[in-house]
Amino acid sequence: MSIQVQIALGKLFDQSARPDPYPLLATLRESSPCVMPAVQTVVVGRYADTSKVLRDRTVSSLRPDSPSFFSLDPPEHTRLRGLTAKAFPPRVVDALEPRIRQITHDLLSEVADADDFDLPQHIGYQVTGRIICELFGLPHSDVEVFRDWTRLLTHHIDPQMFPDPEFNAAVAKARSDFEDYFRPFIEERRKRPGEDMVSRLVHVRDGDNRLGEQELLDTCVLLAVAAHENPVGLIGNTFLALLRHPDQLAQVQRDPSLAGAAVEETLRYDSPAQLTGRTATRPIELNGTVIPAGFSVLLLLAAANRDSAAFPDADRFDLHRGANNHLAYAAGPHFCMGADLARLEARVVIEVLAERLAEPHLVPGSLEYKPNVSIRGPLHLRVAGTIK
Repeated sequence: MSIQVQIALGKLFDQSARPDPYPLLATLRESSPCVMPAVQTVVVGRYADTSKVLRDRTVSSLRPDSPSFFSLDPPEHTRLRGLTAKAFPPRVVDALEPRIRQITHDLLSEVADADDFDLPQHIGYQVTGRIICELFGLPHSDVEVFRDWTRLLTHHIDPQMFPDPEFNAAVAKARSDFEDYFRPFIEERRKRPGEDMVSRLVHVRDGDNRLGEQELLDTCVLLAVAAHENPVGLIGNTFLALLRHPDQLAQVQRDPSLAGAAVEETLRYDSPAQLTGRTATRPIELNGTVIPAGFSVLLLLAAANRDSAAFPDADRFDLHRGANNHLAYAAGPHFCMGADLARLEARVVIEVLAERLAEPHLVPGSLEYKPNVSIRGPLHLRVAGTIK
């Protein structure tokens, strides 16, 4: 069985799988949990198993090649996440809604006379990039400065089937450049704090606990990357799902308040976060299969989210599905901190598109996916229609 799984995994990482990885993910799910002793890896794709591993506090998230606290274990993960959460409370996210709406309206008005527009490039990246700049107190023009850095750092999340020294060097340079970019802002906010995210991270305290200099840089980079690529993918995936299901698109157009339900169903049906990894620190039993201590665990979130044992008729997009306990933002101690912001940005953008874009349709041949496996979404998706 492990040979077939390795073949399916190889195909999943091939660029030809980007338009529709779900048949391969279904094969991997039905074969899981699958232990591959030769590479000390276990592939997990069933919902119940994936959820169990994510919530198991004894498994490790440690990645030596990542400085992010997302890739640390307690107690360091707990300390850094707690400080970051204190600097990034829900009220900060909620307050951004009017700006997200205004920026989306402005961007849509810019292309009102065009034959079509590229949704990820003109709307997705611009909305999320400008919100990052406002959140962190950065110049709006710098959206274009760090866009390539976020793409590289997101691509680096993918497991590497074959190490690429040139790519890894480019990633290291992108991270270094991003840190150098944030250094003067951190120094300035240390002297003259404001209400922006950099200021809050610099001055956040929990008793004697605070973020060290490198921790500040790592956290700024992490939040900027996470707040850019995932929401762009969610916006693109949601509107594409609606374009492919015109009856449900018509419902959202009649009632834009359904945009939130469409976003939530997309998180299950075609999530930007496709997979993640853990390491077993002790033997773990999953449905009769034992994961040996020390083995890597490849968690196929996107496969789990289409498990019919958890979601009836799981391959069907249905914005009226209701209660949706998907794993798009993981679960347990590493549940994604940026989930609320991504949901908010995607919901507002879909609402505005539903209100202002009449008879939208996908321009044939314009859909191109990002090369990433872990973070899925269109790189280009041209939409035509009449903008009101």
